[in-house]
Amino acid sequence: LNITGSSNTPGVAYFNFTFAGQSCTLNIYSCGAFVSAGVFREFSCFNLGATNTTLDPNVPVEAIHGDYYQWGRNAPAATTSALIGTWGSQGGNSNNGNWTSTGTGGPNDPCPDGFRVPSSAEWDAVIANNTATRTGTFIESNTNFGSSIQYGPNASIKTLTLPATGRRLSGAGTLDDRGTTGNYWSTTEVVSNSTSRALFFSSNGNDTSVYVRISGFSVRCIKE
Repeated sequence: LNITGSSNTPGVAYFNFTFAGQSCTLNIYSCGAFVSAGVFREFSCFNLGATNTTLDPNVPVEAIHGDYYQWGRNAPAATTSALIGTWGSQGGNSNNGNWTSTGTGGPNDPCPDGFRVPSSAEWDAVIANNTATRTGTFIESNTNFGSSIQYGPNASIKTLTLPATGRRLSGAGTLDDRGTTGNYWSTTEVVSNSTSRALFFSSNGNDTSVYVRISGFSVRCIKE
C-alpha cells in the first residue's frame, strides 16, 4: 500500500484512503510547536523517563508522565511513584553551565543525542505562537494522570502535549500538585547556582517563572 501526499500544516499529515472496502485515515505527526510564524520546532513526544513510548503522546496516562529532575543534573531524582535513592543525590550538581541551549546542551544535559533541554525563550515562543487547550479535570491527586496542556496551530490540532505532572518539593522531594499543574525545566539560569526558569501551567494560565534548582520538575527535550 503506497500513500503519497503533502501536508499544509507543519508537523501533521492526514491521509484518507480505502483498504479492503473500509474507509481509513492515516494520521502522521511529529511532536513539536511553532516558535514563530511558520517556524515549527520538533520536540520529543514524551517526557524524559516515560516508561512506554509506544502510546499516543496526546493522551496523558501514568506511563508517559516521566521522571522528575533537579536542574542541571543528568539523572532523575524521582520516578512517578518514588524517590530514587536519597533526595538530591542523583546526577551530579546544579552548577551554572551544566545545561545550556547551545551545542549539545551542556556537560550534564540529560536528553538523548540530537536533543537538549529547551531555553526559557523557546518555551515563551511556544506559548506565544500556539493555541493552548487542556484535557482532564485539573484536580490535585497523586493518581490524577489525565490532565495536560496541549499546544497546536489551532484548537483542533494538537502537536505538543505536556502532562500536568506536578512537582517534587525542594525540601525532601515530596510529590505536590500532580494533576493540577505542570513544571518543565528550561536551561535558563537566573541567580548564582540557586535558581533557573521553567515553564509553568495550570488550569487557567501558562508562563515561564523562576524556581529553585533543587525542585524536581519534568523535562521535555527539544531537537537541536
